[in-house]
Amino acid sequence: MKMKIFLAGFFAALFFLAPQGQAHMAQAPEKEDLRQTGDLTGHKWVLDDIRGHGVVAAAGIVATLDIAPDGRVAGNTGCNVLMGRADVGAGTLSIGPLAVSKRACLQSAAMDQEGAYLDALAEATGWRIDAHGNLHLTGKAGADILRFVRG
Repeated sequence: MKMKIFLAGFFAALFFLAPQGQAHMAQAPEKEDLRQTGDLTGHKWVLDDIRGHGVVAAAGIVATLDIAPDGRVAGNTGCNVLMGRADVGAGTLSIGPLAVSKRACLQSAAMDQEGAYLDALAEATGWRIDAHGNLHLTGKAGADILRFVRG
């Protein structure tokens, strides 16, 4: 067990410390973009809705997203840990590729939610913060696909 934890930490460190090529990974936002993305980055966001269907309300099932100012992404699907990179601009967003741990969810509804959450993250092309401070990720057509509240 300790060896698995060590290996997972080792590979996660390699992922975040390795030089990132433009052809393979999204680059961190330019400094001028960081001023425009300050409301999005540096906060822990808790998933509140997927495509208008809500989320699983059960003990221990909390999906999150955290986008750092340098473009690193971390979070939780409610079952598994996720990490990767994001390319963030003023109202634009591209997330991925993401690395996700492979623990099985105990509830089938949580497994279904995890799949829907990861699919929606991959489809996200834009973002906005509403008047209530909620984060909305939008798809190509501009429709909301994910909604988060500050954690």
